[in-house]
Amino acid sequence: MSEFRDLFKAHFVADLRQIRDKLTADLTRAGKTAGLAALVFANARKPFVKSEILPLVNYWNYRSKDHASFFFVGFVGDEEDDSEFSAKINPEDSFVERVFVETIEHFENNTSWKYRGDTPLILCRGYLLYHKQTRKPRAFLDLDSLVRK
Repeated sequence: MSEFRDLFKAHFVADLRQIRDKLTADLTRAGKTAGLAALVFANARKPFVKSEILPLVNYWNYRSKDHASFFFVGFVGDEEDDSEFSAKINPEDSFVERVFVETIEHFENNTSWKYRGDTPLILCRGYLLYHKQTRKPRAFLDLDSLVRK
């Protein structure tokens, strides 16, 4: 399994801050300054998400190797868990509609994308910038590079 040791991870994330935290860790761990971020706006209350999206998260994670970090928006994950997609979390119990909607609104207000109520996948470039004094990395999303599906 050594070929999987540097995988980017699939993360339950509630909001933009957690996306940036986890993306910072993924890019740093892989020794990259930029990479692909895949944001999945999957409402856990929808039958399609329960039956078709969530069961495939681990597969997507392994199949994408270190080419993409997957983020499932609106799910409150374990802040301390830096491992792969955690089976400890029950997606239905960890889904917070308020945070899901706030994150949708952030993207709608900062891009030309509009949520239509489906289960969109947004791809964009994630990149690291370094603090001038501390040289500590921080990940950002390039909202000008969105690809929507």
